[in-house]
Amino acid sequence: MAVPYLSPDEGLVEDWRKRMPHTGSALKVGLVWAGSPGNKNDLNRSISLSQLDLLGTVENVVFFNLQKGSGEAQAKQPLANLHFIGLTEDIGDFASTALIANLDLVICVDTSVAHLAGLLANQHGCYCHLRRTGAGCWRGKIVRGIRPCACSANAILATGKR
Repeated sequence: MAVPYLSPDEGLVEDWRKRMPHTGSALKVGLVWAGSPGNKNDLNRSISLSQLDLLGTVENVVFFNLQKGSGEAQAKQPLANLHFIGLTEDIGDFASTALIANLDLVICVDTSVAHLAGLLANQHGCYCHLRRTGAGCWRGKIVRGIRPCACSANAILATGKR
């Protein structure tokens, strides 16, 4: 499968580019930390936003909140280090995710965003897919170098307890 497998509408990409603040030379990084709590494997895939707090200590990076759904409320609680720009109120459907094409990196747990980011990848993009476990899931093959779906994703096996 060649990358990009999907291409967003250029008009939508440009619309998002205009909505995003100018970040200069800073890397633009999108974050998603939680999937649907109704998913039977959610305990193994979602993390709390506070677990990403140390990312805020990385210099020359601007973070964008891409979190929708149940984890969205966590974004309203201030963290010590991690601050981000919230554009989620403008994300309505998958066409709205043309926003991803304007980012340099997406760090996310196993959600549709991880797969979409991998399929939208371009030469300049790198997409990290955080996984708490590789067991019992065919997508765990990504960790072993086989990328059956999100073909440009770089998987990072997250360790530790919630």
